Amino acid sequence: MRRGAGAQPAHHALLARALRGRGRLHAREPQGRRAHRAERTRGHLPRPHDRPRREPRPDRRGNGLRPHRTGHAPQREDGTIDVERFRAAARIFITAQEILVDNAGYPSHDIAENSHKFRPLGLGFANVGALLMSLGLPYDSDEGRAVAGAMQAISHSEAYARSAEIAANDEIGPFEGYAENEEPMLEVMRRHEDAVQDIDQDLCPDYLFEAAEESAARMVENGEKWGYRNAQATVIAPTGTIGFYMDCDTTGIEPDIALVKYKLLAGEGEGMFKIVNQTVPEALERLGYPEEEREAIIAYID
Repeated sequence: MRRGAGAQPAHHALLARALRGRGRLHAREPQGRRAHRAERTRGHLPRPHDRPRREPRPDRRGNGLRPHRTGHAPQREDGTIDVERFRAAARIFITAQEILVDNAGYPSHDIAENSHKFRPLGLGFANVGALLMSLGLPYDSDEGRAVAGAMQAISHSEAYARSAEIAANDEIGPFEGYAENEEPMLEVMRRHEDAVQDIDQDLCPDYLFEAAEESAARMVENGEKWGYRNAQATVIAPTGTIGFYMDCDTTGIEPDIALVKYKLLAGEGEGMFKIVNQTVPEALERLGYPEEEREAIIAYID
């Protein structure tokens, strides 16, 4: 494995400065909260409500950061995916998550230790069901699976390609446990690259499939040169809560459960609010419904 070959981009120096504080188990925080956390990290297991959700990670005691982005955002007016914006978003999120690893608080010493050793991240996406709807593709269709598969391949590959670029900096390097896992991890990355060929090329738009191939090849090439800064970079999570903050019409990679939904509110006064899928107008237009029919359908749903 070779690291630091050739001149390093300027952003590597900036990232290195941002990571100067690596090695701390916890970020600075208010005194009361810090004392409370210290009580919980003296070799004790986290309380039940502090336990991380059971999602894939290198070690059960690792605590991956899990930001997500909507799969619906990088569309052009003609419905095609803006691949370069999609790639850029993945790279930015991975960089931001990597900076946070050494500046985050963790619920136990074991989780903190493994998070620093393996640096697991969890970039995922949401609103995939709405994306397919906007493209006029049935969720349970081979065409839909081809598009969603290509997009996830791009996101996943760009995440690891960026992780390898971060590891290329001599002041940063791969994650601590990389040396003992180098060959197995590279083999996994090569299998991910091979898996791109499982996407149905007859049903996936050419530009998406080619982008997935390019990103996957770069993921492996970068890793063979520099290793990876993170043992895990992506995850598929349900996004049931953060989907509301992201203004998603569908959660995770799931289809919509209904075009109109009602959510009960807890707390004083309680009540409920109505959630209407806002992708319907775009989907109807993509499917060729005339304006009069679109307006009638939307009025009925609202």
